[in-house]
Amino acid sequence: KNRKVEELLLKFLETNLETLIAQAVAFRDTEWIHKHKPSEIAVLFGVMADKAFRMLDCMSWADE
Repeated sequence: KNRKVEELLLKFLETNLETLIAQAVAFRDTEWIHKHKPSEIAVLFGVMADKAFRMLDCMSWADE
């Protein structure tokens, strides 16, 4: 059971990080970025990045 949860967390984290990369690439598209509110983009990216890095931190603690 714990192994399955660990696998799901790793998959979620991997997907989250891949999404952050895709967002960063989209942010380079000036046409796309001008169609969206800066505050909404910042919140979306910031929340996802924060959660991903918090998960990484928690996972590193679990390994100790």
